[in-house]
Amino acid sequence: MVSRFRNRWFRSAAVGVLLIGSGAVAGVAQATPATHARATLVSEAGLVDGVRVNAPKDSDVLVTKLIIGPGGSTGWHTHRATVIVMVDKGTASFYYADDPRCRAHRYGTGEAVSETPGRVHITRNEGRKPLKMTVVFLVPPNGNSGVDEPQPRNCSF
Repeated sequence: MVSRFRNRWFRSAAVGVLLIGSGAVAGVAQATPATHARATLVSEAGLVDGVRVNAPKDSDVLVTKLIIGPGGSTGWHTHRATVIVMVDKGTASFYYADDPRCRAHRYGTGEAVSETPGRVHITRNEGRKPLKMTVVFLVPPNGNSGVDEPQPRNCSF
């Protein structure tokens, strides 16, 4: 299956060929090709819900690879940052402290979800194989990428 990244690249290349061809006829300047440059796709996922990003100047951008073994978790925590989690392999089960029934919100391979700054949650791997994720943090000045929180009373783990 061709990824959306590659698919977009191929469409862009096709449009580029058409534009360059028409540019030669119309006399429009042509773009220069990249030299000694290579891009490697690290992770790709479709965003499940929309995300509003507010990253002021001097924010830090962190990208981490997170692997949670079967039965493991992140522990209860929160962020003072905008966080986007991309599930590379497996199923991530998110639980939120403000959910009275402590229900699982599950995201599978190829899905991405944003985490609301300040919302206490835990991410668990309830599967039989390692859960692999790529996590992007946009940490504002005086923010943080994660703070441990106590277990809420409404969740038994």
